[in-house]
Amino acid sequence: MSKGLKYCIILFVTTLNLFSEYNFDFSGYIFTIPTYQKLSSAIDFYIPSNTIKKNQYSLFSKIRLRPVYNLWEDARIEVAAETHIDISHFPNLLGAAESIYSRQIYDAEWNIYEEGDFQMSEYIDRFFFKQTFDNFELTLGRQRINWGVGRIWQPTDRFHPMNPADFTKIEKTGADALSFKYFFGLFTDAEFVVNFRNLIKDYNYGVRFRTNFSPFDISLILGYFDKQPNFGFDLSGNISDAGVRAEGIYVRNRDKPDSSYLRLIIGADYQFSSKVYALLEFQYNGEGTTNTEMYDFTKMLSGEIMNLGSIYLASRVNIELHPLLILSLNLMQNINDGSGYISPFLMWNALDNLSINAGAMLAYGSKKAEYWYYPKTSIYLTGQLFF
Repeated sequence: MSKGLKYCIILFVTTLNLFSEYNFDFSGYIFTIPTYQKLSSAIDFYIPSNTIKKNQYSLFSKIRLRPVYNLWEDARIEVAAETHIDISHFPNLLGAAESIYSRQIYDAEWNIYEEGDFQMSEYIDRFFFKQTFDNFELTLGRQRINWGVGRIWQPTDRFHPMNPADFTKIEKTGADALSFKYFFGLFTDAEFVVNFRNLIKDYNYGVRFRTNFSPFDISLILGYFDKQPNFGFDLSGNISDAGVRAEGIYVRNRDKPDSSYLRLIIGADYQFSSKVYALLEFQYNGEGTTNTEMYDFTKMLSGEIMNLGSIYLASRVNIELHPLLILSLNLMQNINDGSGYISPFLMWNALDNLSINAGAMLAYGSKKAEYWYYPKTSIYLTGQLFF
């Protein structure tokens, strides 16, 4: 990213409020997460054991500023600028790795200061113009494209999928795109998206048509992502008092048809009482394999694949201990190799604009199983202050 562009973005973010006293909105939050991790013996496969301690401590904080400038009727510019402060000897691998399939045409992150284990950087995560008309809306710039209905996995999100095991990430990464959404009626619309990349021949394209057949919302998805045709769907609604959802994507590899794959999720959730909520979600991952000897953990770190195995089951139970205190118990299970993790999470709404949480991720599995590669124990606190 050129210095000139960086300075222009910073100037824009910090001076929007000078142009209009009444058309400028500003919000944001401060997020911090101190973490202790006990690394698994799998780290020895990548880094000699005598060069790194198995017990690691880190502190990651970010300040996210969200200015919105209302230009004229139903038109606005939104920005989300982040300052990252990271103190760690050994960073979170999942959080540090960037996907090789980047959805951004330019790098809007740059270091301010780095010394030893301390690093401070700036990042522009959203920067878009949006115009809304009676029957359609147009958005241009770095934005979030909201595809998918799954709660744990979202196979049809071809823009910014998140690994459910990455507890440090709370915002989906923005994509540089032009999106055009047309509303045929209250429950029917079509969205066309062009995702820009460095070369025109590498641009991604997709269209999502959504409608309603009571009691279900149904979408069909067609696209061309990472030079491969994609065909998908999603469905969400209710059966009696239970919420149900499903979505899937078929990716056709034109050069190697045998490498084409299907990813599918099916899930349901239910509010058993005012204090108990439960969620269950199943994933079939055609990108993965049932042979642990064929696992390539580096492939997942590079963003080529979300999970290594084929069949997964995830569950969540939320229990209200107090109107301001919720205990969440989460389980991730790779059915093929028997590995997984247990993740308890305690959420405390300390104030209207302050949440303080404590969590852990306890991974288990035999040697070379998927979650054997993960840190064996992760314990963390999070604090999030909104303004």
